[in-house]
Amino acid sequence: MKKLIIVNWKMHMSLDEAFKFCTKLTEQQYNNQLIIAPPVPYLAYLSDKFKFLEFCGQNVSRFVGQGSYTGEYSSLLLKLSKINYSIVGHSERRNFLQESNALIRQKAENCLESQVTPIICIGEDLAIRQNNNYKDFLLKQLEESLPNIVGEQNLIVAYEPIWAIGTGITPGQEQLTEIFDALNYYLKQRQVANNISLVYGGSVNLDNIEKILSIQNIDGVMVGKSSLDYQMLVQMLNYRVFKK
Repeated sequence: MKKLIIVNWKMHMSLDEAFKFCTKLTEQQYNNQLIIAPPVPYLAYLSDKFKFLEFCGQNVSRFVGQGSYTGEYSSLLLKLSKINYSIVGHSERRNFLQESNALIRQKAENCLESQVTPIICIGEDLAIRQNNNYKDFLLKQLEESLPNIVGEQNLIVAYEPIWAIGTGITPGQEQLTEIFDALNYYLKQRQVANNISLVYGGSVNLDNIEKILSIQNIDGVMVGKSSLDYQMLVQMLNYRVFKK
């Protein structure tokens, strides 16, 4: 069974470093679906040079199509550049740019309209986790961020607890099971579970990837810091747990 590995390079690497990294990736064989979100200025160039790799936007505009929106890029422009995925609602954008659930839903709807698969990020901060309101918070966040799905449209939901991102801390197996069971149950109630893949992100590395991917209802991982290390990423791509 193939698992998703979504690589988010955020604002790291020079173009030359990214090119060399992707060149080495094309020399590898792996049985899983790799999606790479490089810095936006490199996106179209890398997509054109490495046609056998799948690339992803780190964000997308709330504006549709084309128009006078300086500094913005729409889901249509991604699609015209042969980009089939885009992250929306990452916690860093929710935090630094105050992106709301309503805005994220609009961006996700724009993606679906352009036949770009949105990767919708949800996650709670440490205060919400400690107050035991996390499950209700996450389900509300998902409900308000989730676009209407029509027919065969698909999307990805990434659960990234804010308190785990870049900290080296990951939730325990029971905590992850609880969250992903709740997310899956909610999506089944909405009758869209078959259209949506669920992935985990937050300090994913070689020490915890097996534990994470052994949990029911987790279809893959979103990797940040660890994905900048080529050898580490290759080991994760070839990890036995991916080959169930």
